[in-house]
Amino acid sequence: MPAAGRAFRRPTWVLLSIAANTALFSLLGTTYGGDGVSTFALPDLRGRTTVGTGPGFPVGEVFGGDTNTLSIANLAPHAHTLPEVTSIPEPATLALIGLAIGVLGFGRRRQAAPA
Repeated sequence: MPAAGRAFRRPTWVLLSIAANTALFSLLGTTYGGDGVSTFALPDLRGRTTVGTGPGFPVGEVFGGDTNTLSIANLAPHAHTLPEVTSIPEPATLALIGLAIGVLGFGRRRQAAPA
């Protein structure tokens, strides 16, 4: 993983000084840990991702899991339909192929005949 810049902190649950990071503390508070007097913590996002806040999702809420087993109930209902296949008239098709080969052969033979 490339090195991060000085102003970047990897979100791997680390305690930070409130005095040195007042702007960040004003946003996070002690949501992810710390004593709120001299320290606060960054969230541990190893193997996780963030979700925007909104109704039902307060800041700092942890939900979900590392693994999930899907069952039929988890899948949306769906159906597959196949179009009707029209049959190919085999004897007529074979006759046309034979006729085409015969015409091509006749044409080639005629070209090859000495004049």
